Amino acid sequence: MLVAGAAVGQLRPRAASPPASGRRPQAAGIPRRRSWTWERLGVRTVSVQRRRRLVVRRHHLAGDADTPETVVRAVLALHATDPASVYLSVLARSAGTTLGDVADAMYGRRSLVRWMAMRRTLFLFPRDDVPMVQTAVSTPLAAALRRQLVAKLERNGTRPPVDGDLAAWVRDLEERVAAAVRARGAATGAELSSDVPALRTVIPPRVSSDRPQTVTSPLLTIMGASGRLVRGTPMGAWTSRHHRWEPVERWWPQGMPTPDPDRARRALAHRYFARFGPATVEDLTWWTGWSKTTVRRTVEHLPTEEVDLHGRTGLVLRDDDLDDELDDDSDNAAPTAALLPALDPTTTGWSQREWLFGIDRRHVFDRAGNVGPTPARPRGRVRRARRQWCYCPPSPAGPPGAGRLDGQGRPPRPTSCRHAHRGTGRAARARRLGEDPGW
Repeated sequence: MLVAGAAVGQLRPRAASPPASGRRPQAAGIPRRRSWTWERLGVRTVSVQRRRRLVVRRHHLAGDADTPETVVRAVLALHATDPASVYLSVLARSAGTTLGDVADAMYGRRSLVRWMAMRRTLFLFPRDDVPMVQTAVSTPLAAALRRQLVAKLERNGTRPPVDGDLAAWVRDLEERVAAAVRARGAATGAELSSDVPALRTVIPPRVSSDRPQTVTSPLLTIMGASGRLVRGTPMGAWTSRHHRWEPVERWWPQGMPTPDPDRARRALAHRYFARFGPATVEDLTWWTGWSKTTVRRTVEHLPTEEVDLHGRTGLVLRDDDLDDELDDDSDNAAPTAALLPALDPTTTGWSQREWLFGIDRRHVFDRAGNVGPTPARPRGRVRRARRQWCYCPPSPAGPPGAGRLDGQGRPPRPTSCRHAHRGTGRAARARRLGEDPGW
């Protein structure tokens, strides 16, 4: 038995293959060279198909969730950098939910909170999970952002100049802003700049590609990450990026609980494997933004076991019975289609995602790992015909095939695309001839 990292297996000789035609025969008395292969013994294998079925069921991609809170808990957190993504991610998983229901959960019942956390990204969390996330991720992030702001002020200078210790000046400015927010109850960045004129301090650019900026935006971001301010109601429609800042006491009147940092990290990692597992250690490292050392120390205390993820070593919770969860015939189950927005948690939940889509990730994701509104295949076009959205990829073998999604986002129909694809230009000509336009 050999122990390599976290994988346990046994080396066995690979069966010798017959000599190829024309190969020189093995000389008598000379042992044939044996090649070795790695076989894992006693480790469960989770296929790609089974992982996809788990994602469909756990993330409610069939649209069977009943409330926005159910959706958020199923995926642990929703991306909230783009305000519209929150609403669209919920509506894609809950057929009976409306835009008003999502807004009421965030700003009426206040059961869902927008919070800056992993990878310096804005997420939507259940309010009960925010203390865990704050201790495990946001507090270290706020300290790093504060150090970066102070370093930038020291490097670029300010207009007007700030005398004395810049770190102390930033801390004092945070106190004044917190007092202004408590006095108003809720305020925008512009209103706070009026109450605290020091927020209008300009950070001049250091290189020609930079632009001057005031201290307002980075300081409010730091205060939000440190748990002193909460992003409240938007200024305008549900797609608006502008919002009011509220004191944290409005959401936690008795004060936000502060759990132990080690326990908070373990709880967050446990939640990740429960929602996205089985997954690799690299997946957890990417998703949390933690260092490899922090991830290794955290995973050591989790009740996990190793599984074979189609050639990679993965982890799954010991109490996570995959066979019981997929009690139906996963191989014969009908396929499921879901219309998901950009920055959806399902499409960005793992570092290695090729198994989820079946295509090269470069055709769907950018260099930062974010997905955009791109068709499921890298080549082709999306057109609307007879009140249906139809994706028509080019095919050199004849007429392009397509999958259809109707206006309500129902699953694809087993039909073929019969569009004439008339038009002008290289792409239209290539489609008429059944060729690859070479994009």
